[in-house]
Amino acid sequence: MNFAALDFETANRYPESPCSLGVVVVREGRVVAERLWGIRPHRAFRTFERGNTWIHGITAAAAREWPEFPPVWEEVRPLLEGLPLAAHNAPFDLEVLRRTLALYALTPPPARGLCTVRLSRRAWPGLESYKLHRVARALGFSFKHHRALEDARACAFLALRAAQALGVSCFRDLEDLAASGSLEEGYEVCLEEVPARMAGGAHIPPFRGPREEGAKARAASTRLLDLDREEACGRFRSSDGSRVYRTTLESCTCPAFRHHRVPCKHMLRLAAELEGRKASGE
Repeated sequence: MNFAALDFETANRYPESPCSLGVVVVREGRVVAERLWGIRPHRAFRTFERGNTWIHGITAAAAREWPEFPPVWEEVRPLLEGLPLAAHNAPFDLEVLRRTLALYALTPPPARGLCTVRLSRRAWPGLESYKLHRVARALGFSFKHHRALEDARACAFLALRAAQALGVSCFRDLEDLAASGSLEEGYEVCLEEVPARMAGGAHIPPFRGPREEGAKARAASTRLLDLDREEACGRFRSSDGSRVYRTTLESCTCPAFRHHRVPCKHMLRLAAELEGRKASGE
């Protein structure tokens, strides 16, 4: 059971903005190396958005003291060489890696990637949530979420525990069970909790956690420009009035949805408008 678990934190909504990377190397089923790097994002992606900093606690001031990605990669690549990769919601982390390597014209490792969200669904069906901290907590693993090395440790733990639960002894078998792809295949959206368009009207699944509850509370204040009931979509103006977001029951072009991939306040407001108009017979 040989692999490397990794986790990125980003400065903003763009995958090319990594500001922290944690790596845990597992060989023969045992953790043999752990490393954490702080990263100063490329100048084109250096803006730290408040939502991101609120999540991981990294500020622009702290990142000014850190190296950019190329010297970090010189240290990371030997650790990853020849190892398949694991990450929780791997499409996000592998996309950060792929696009940051492309930004600096660096060669990616010839590695495969496994998503422990998918693996956890296979190993422990029926959990209320498959977010990293929820699955880890259900298995008795405590850590500080949204810290790159802590998340990488939790990811490695889940992969090893899933191997035990599923009765497999090599990483290749885990990959087959998780039906994951390779880095070369690029980004595949793997959303955890996204509202689906339901026949007969809008449906938003129950929200959990402070961020989701906050979005629910802010939904009423959003600025709806227009609503297309037939297509179940609408347009919203940003709080500062400078941008317009296109919203459906499945996605939104706003930064909150693009980064967190959970239903945002615009999607909630759209669902409420559709449900309200349906009830009134419009």
